Amino acid sequence: WLADQAPVSIISMGNCQGRLVSEPKAEVKILLDEEKKEAARIFTIRNSNGLEARICDYGAALTYMSVPDQFGQFDDIVLASEELVNLKYNFAYLGATIGRLAARTAGGSFPLNGKTVSLARNHGKHQLHGGNTGFHNTRWKGYQGTSADGEFVDLTHTFPDGEDGYPGDMFVRVRYTLTDANRLEIVTQARCTEDCPINTTNHSYFNLEGHEAGSEGKDGIKSHRIRVFSNRYVAVDQDMIATGELLDVDGTALDLRQSTPLKQGLYALRRNKTTNGGYDHTFVIDKKMSSDFGTPSIRSPSQDEGKKRPWNQCAKSSSIGVPETPLLMAAEVFLRKNGRLLRVYTNQPAVHIYTGNFLNGKQTGKGDISYHQFGGLCLECEELPNTLNLQDSNEDVDPAFTRTIVGPKRKEYESRIVFEFSAVSPALGEL
Repeated sequence: WLADQAPVSIISMGNCQGRLVSEPKAEVKILLDEEKKEAARIFTIRNSNGLEARICDYGAALTYMSVPDQFGQFDDIVLASEELVNLKYNFAYLGATIGRLAARTAGGSFPLNGKTVSLARNHGKHQLHGGNTGFHNTRWKGYQGTSADGEFVDLTHTFPDGEDGYPGDMFVRVRYTLTDANRLEIVTQARCTEDCPINTTNHSYFNLEGHEAGSEGKDGIKSHRIRVFSNRYVAVDQDMIATGELLDVDGTALDLRQSTPLKQGLYALRRNKTTNGGYDHTFVIDKKMSSDFGTPSIRSPSQDEGKKRPWNQCAKSSSIGVPETPLLMAAEVFLRKNGRLLRVYTNQPAVHIYTGNFLNGKQTGKGDISYHQFGGLCLECEELPNTLNLQDSNEDVDPAFTRTIVGPKRKEYESRIVFEFSAVSPALGEL
C-alpha cells in the first residue's frame, strides 16, 4: 500500500538554478491510520537559532512550532495534532491551509461570469473554509529543500474541477520557509483552468505559553496582549456573513490599535452569542498604521515560465518569479510572563482574529491534550469574505471588498504570510 502513496522528494541543486543552495537530510515522520491503509507525512525544518517547525502533508498543516522565550526555554506554541485520525477529522482547522475560499460564503453559492456556482454547504446553508474537502482535508504532495532563505517544505496539489462545487482544475503550491531571522514564511500560489475565485489563509492557533496551556483548566490566551493595525472591521449578520459594510472600531471591544490584554476584550464580548463570547472578526489592515513599524520583504518561490512545467521543478532561466515585495504588519501578540512576541506580516488586505471560541475539548492535540475555549489565537491573513455575493447585490458595498479570480487568462494568485518570532524583556514595558 505504501508504494501507492505520493513519494517523498528532495529538491536538489541539480533540478534548479539560483535559489536552491543545498540538499538537506530529509527528516520525515510517516503517520498511519489504524488499518495501515493510508499514510501522511510530517516534515521537519529548522534554522540556525534552534527554532523548529513541522509541517504535515495532510491539510498542508503547521503541526509544531518550537520557539524560545527570553530565558532561552523552547516550547511548542501551536495547537495541533500529529495523529492521522485527528488530522482527517480536523473540524477546528488546527494549523491547516484554507481554500479555495476562506471564511463564510453566503448561501453556499456565488455569481461568476453570468452564472450561479453552487458549492457544497458545510455550515448550515452556507459554506465555510472551502467546503467538506477543501485544502484542509486533502493529502498534498511534499518536497523538502534548502534555499538561500532557509529550509523549506513545498506542498502541491491539483484540486479537480467540481470538487466542493468549484469550477476548474486548480493547481496550488504552499511553501513554508523557516529563516535565520526567526520567521516562518508561508507563500501560497495558485492557477486554474477555468475562472474561479480564491481566498486562502493559514489557520494556526498560537499560544505563546505553549500549546499545553490551551487545555482545560489553563489560562489559555487570556494573559496575552494583542495589537491589530486596523481602524475598521467587517460587519456581519446573525450567521456571521459579511454584509458589505465596514464599521469603525472606535469605542468598541474591537479597538485593538493599542496593545490590549485579551482578557479585557474577551470579558467585553462575553455576552456576544454570535461569536460565542470571543473575537471572530475580520479587520482591514490600515496601511499607514502598519507602515510606521517597518516591514520585512520575502521572495516568491521559484516559478516556471512554461505553464506545463510542474511547480516542483524550477525554471532554468530564473529562480525568482516575483521580486521582493514589502509586506504590511497586520498584528502583534505579546506574553509578558516569558517575553515571547509574535508579529504577523502579509500582502493580504485583512486579518481575521479568532480566539478559539468554539474549541470545546473535542479537539485532541499532541500528547492527547484536549483543547478548550480560548486555548489558542488565530491570525488569519486573507481577503475580505463573501465578496462575489456582495458585489452582485444591490446593497452599498464598501470598495474594500475586492475579489481575486484566477483563470487561464488571468494572473496567478499569490498570498504571503510571515510569522516573526522574538523574545523581549518585560522590563522594556508593555508593547
